[in-house]
Amino acid sequence: MIKKDSGANKRAIAQMRHEVIDNSIRIENLLNRIIQTDLGLEPHYVPYVDELGNETDFEEIENINQVSRFRKFFLDKSSLEKKFEILKDILRKNKQKSVPEKFWKDAKDFREIRNTFAHTLAPKYPDKNPKKLYMFITDFDCKIKDIGDWNKLYVKHTKLFNEIHKIIFNLFHSLPIT
Repeated sequence: MIKKDSGANKRAIAQMRHEVIDNSIRIENLLNRIIQTDLGLEPHYVPYVDELGNETDFEEIENINQVSRFRKFFLDKSSLEKKFEILKDILRKNKQKSVPEKFWKDAKDFREIRNTFAHTLAPKYPDKNPKKLYMFITDFDCKIKDIGDWNKLYVKHTKLFNEIHKIIFNLFHSLPIT
């Protein structure tokens, strides 16, 4: 168990939590772009014309209302798990076989570790009994006893992020635009 005078450990766990959430947001943003592109709802940029009719160096989004509504009412309300399901459907629709089967298990582990960091109070208050602080239990929660366990989860999440990001990034550039 982490000792009561564990200020450095609390800061280390807070930093790990920050990076796990940040990496999860990066994956989610890439998935959002793939989903928007597949549905033809990516932003369409056009030159901005000022009140005198002159084109400027700025651009504006021609379809901002559709893009904003889609983001607000669908993408922002969809879970990371749902977005991975949509990606699976997009790949099936486009007959993409380039994702290894292991990818889907990695994506599940990635989400579970993210949820452990995001929803477990133990990282914020590691000097208390973590079993009483869990808001929900995942496979990973049972393995967390001290700072070393949080570090192992962090290292695994970082490794999964690098693998998943590489695959999704490549998919984004290889899927056809509808």
